[in-house]
Amino acid sequence: MTPVRDLAAFEWPASRPARAFAWRPGQRHRPGLAFMSATGRLHGFESLAERRVLLELDFVGGMTEVLSQPFTLKFTTCQRPVRHTPDFLALTRETALLIDVRPSDLIKPDDALKFAQRAARAVGWHYAVVAGWRPQPWAALEALHRRNRRRGRGAFLDEAHRS
Repeated sequence: MTPVRDLAAFEWPASRPARAFAWRPGQRHRPGLAFMSATGRLHGFESLAERRVLLELDFVGGMTEVLSQPFTLKFTTCQRPVRHTPDFLALTRETALLIDVRPSDLIKPDDALKFAQRAARAVGWHYAVVAGWRPQPWAALEALHRRNRRRGRGAFLDEAHRS
C-alpha cells in the first residue's frame, strides 16, 4: 500500500494491474488486449470504450508507458469506505495522465467523489474522464491506426488473430 503523496515516486514500469481482467461467456463488457506502437506491447482493456482510449493514446507524442488499472484508491467518506481503480495511467517524458473511462449516461452524481481527480492533483498529474467520442475524429483515428498496424509490429498480431 502506497500513500497518495508517494504515487509520483512509485516504480510504475515494474507494476501490475490492480485487478485481473476477466473473460467469461455471457459478460456484458468486452475485455481484451490491444497492441500499442508507442510501447511495443499489449495492454489490457475492459471495454470497447477503454480500447478506444488505448488507440488514441498511441497517437500521443512522447508516450513512454501506459498502465492499465494502475492502482486502487481506498478511502472513507462520511457514509462508507470506498474503492476506485482508475482505468489507465499514461506516462510521457514530461508528465503523467490518469484516466477514468465511463460513458456519460453511466456517470452518477456521486461518481465525482470516486473519480481519481484529487489523487492526480495531489501528485501533480493531469486527469481526465473519457465519456464519449465524436464519430468523425474517431473514424479517422481508427483508419490511421489500422494502416499503421499493417506496416508495423501490429501486423503480426492481426495475422495471428485471423488464423
